[in-house]
Amino acid sequence: MLPHKTRLEICQELRSRHKYTPVLFLTAKDTVGDRVTGLDAGADDYLVKPFELRELLARVWALLRRPQSIETSTTEQHLQVADLELDIENQVAYRGGQIINLSEKECQLLAYFMTKKSGLKPPLSRG
Repeated sequence: MLPHKTRLEICQELRSRHKYTPVLFLTAKDTVGDRVTGLDAGADDYLVKPFELRELLARVWALLRRPQSIETSTTEQHLQVADLELDIENQVAYRGGQIINLSEKECQLLAYFMTKKSGLKPPLSRG
C-alpha cells in the first residue's frame, strides 16, 4: 500500500515526467482488469506475486534492452567519470589518452551508464 497516491497515479506521474523510464508493476493484483489498467496507466510490464526471481530478473533485463529505455536527457554534452570522458555531440570517448569513436547506440549507452549511479551489473549466470 502506498500513502497519499495510488500506484496508478504514481505511474502516470512518472510516465509524464520521464517518458522512457521503464516501469514494471510487481503486485498481488492479479485480475485481467488489474493488468490492463496498470498497462494502460503507462507500465511497460506487469508481474503478479508470487513470482520466480529468475523471471523478475529476465523481465528487468528485457526492459533495459529496449532502445526506448535509454534516456540521455542530460543537457551536458561532455561527461566525465574518473579517467573516462565522453563527448556526446561528437560521439567520441577519451580514456588513457586514446580516442574511442562510438556508434550512436554506444554513445547513448555510455552516457546512460555515466549518468546513472545505480551500480547495476548484468548477472554472471541465469542458471
